[in-house]
Amino acid sequence: MSHGKKGNLKNFQWISFLCMVVILLLAIGIITTVNLPQMSFPSIVNVIIGVVVMSGYCVLCLTCAMDRSVPDKSTLLFQCLIVIGFLGVLTDNFSWILDGSGRLIWVNHITIVLSFLLVAIVGPVFYSYQNALFPGGRPGFHKLLWGFAALDIFYILIASATGFLYTIDGSGNYAANVGILFFAIYPYAVLLYCIVENLRRKIPVRQRIALLGFHLAFLLSGTVTIFVTDWAIWNVALFFDLMLMYGVVQMERSIELADQKAKLAEQSNTLVVQSRIMAEQSRELMEKQMQIMLSQIQPHFIYNTLGSISSLCMENPELAADLTDQFARYLQGNMSSLRNDHLIPFGKELEHTKTYLGIEKVRFSDYLHIVYHITCMDFFVPPLTLQPLVENAVKHGITPKEEGGTVTIDVKETPDCFVILVSDDGVGCDTEVPKDGKPHVGIASVRKRLELLCEGKLEMKSEVGVGTVVTVTIPKGGV
Repeated sequence: MSHGKKGNLKNFQWISFLCMVVILLLAIGIITTVNLPQMSFPSIVNVIIGVVVMSGYCVLCLTCAMDRSVPDKSTLLFQCLIVIGFLGVLTDNFSWILDGSGRLIWVNHITIVLSFLLVAIVGPVFYSYQNALFPGGRPGFHKLLWGFAALDIFYILIASATGFLYTIDGSGNYAANVGILFFAIYPYAVLLYCIVENLRRKIPVRQRIALLGFHLAFLLSGTVTIFVTDWAIWNVALFFDLMLMYGVVQMERSIELADQKAKLAEQSNTLVVQSRIMAEQSRELMEKQMQIMLSQIQPHFIYNTLGSISSLCMENPELAADLTDQFARYLQGNMSSLRNDHLIPFGKELEHTKTYLGIEKVRFSDYLHIVYHITCMDFFVPPLTLQPLVENAVKHGITPKEEGGTVTIDVKETPDCFVILVSDDGVGCDTEVPKDGKPHVGIASVRKRLELLCEGKLEMKSEVGVGTVVTVTIPKGGV
């Protein structure tokens, strides 16, 4: 139900309450002007009970209007039952007040007919209310009920006019006739069908009992009202039945609310557990990241680099100094990445990779060739994404090749993503078989960090004797 409809329903409840209060005050004012001692004892008792019940209906309507539960179709129908019950008591009260008043026979006719009409529509409204609470009734059956209700209303108007339903003598005294038995057939049939539907459907036990209590009390009180015309207990029974229904429905809604709170608490606990799992995954990611970064500083690389620096100290001191500076920047870059678990600009990662390649270029000279095709750098990557891939190409692709080779770094932008290609024309490998009996740990680590940190992907294609191509795809939404 939309917010507008919910607001309209709440407005209807408040307007109903205010109108009922005004009508109740007017009714009390009229009753106080009547000479009660001249009325019969049953009439006085019925009028007093009627005022009390009308007050109870006002309180029930106020309670519904103040209820913070989300209103729905069943709420609207329940409110209609309250209004019908209130008007039923009101018309019944005026019938008792006017009973025996010859001057206002025409007013008494109106109030009695209205009372019968309200009884005629209670059945269909209550069936619709029951069906709204517990869907599953036969499609279109409520329309059929309203059709029969229209026939019953037509019967009431005809029977009242002919005196078949009731009569009022010249002194204003009311007397029920045999037609009232025919009038009762339709409401009774509807209530009996509601009982069958109650037993047929899957309904919570508490609400099933409340509905059955409503049906049975309605039938019994209606029967007493028909055969004992001095006591109008039908409207009183309807009020207490509605009070019972409201209490049971509210209790069920409170239980549902408690269940919802329990589910929310469970979801909250689940989120906490998921948060802990994510924290654990982040820690594991950091550990793997640390391992892969430390693996970039293998002892043989340090020894080889220091050996190159040592040999250059005598032959080319300036180049030795430059190589030492590059090696220091390389170590500093790795240590800085070791403490960083966020995305970094690609330009910074490219600079670190160039530092690494500068060192390797000094070692391998013309044996290693580097080619750059960089068309864009305005995006972010996880730390140590490019450098491990380039080192993998140099170490496993180029250095095992007798005549050396070329490593190409190609970066481009597409409408949806950024693409990094690291390719070499080295010895290649079988990607299904681990290199030297060891799995591709570096490639796997880069792939995992790409997936977790920026929803990126890494694909590796290699052919023995041809070379290797590693493709990194970073979606623009991920950065």
